[in-house]
Amino acid sequence: MLPEDELAKRHATVANAIATQRLEGVALDPETIADLQSWARGEIELATARERALSRIEATRLRRLAEATHAVDNSAFTPRPN
Repeated sequence: MLPEDELAKRHATVANAIATQRLEGVALDPETIADLQSWARGEIELATARERALSRIEATRLRRLAEATHAVDNSAFTPRPN
């Protein structure tokens, strides 16, 4: 168990990080917020939270790339009006 002062610092760090992202127009996904809160409680390492967030970002990037590729592939077969 982490000392109370360390837990308080971590909770403040997470709250500030979330607020900063919101001010910059970035909405963190619920999983990232949950991971950050788990780190603040001392349940996981910060590296674990980071790895999970990067994995989600990469999965989203690949999904969007696949969707864009699919849309381009389908557009080749869509009849165009004359």
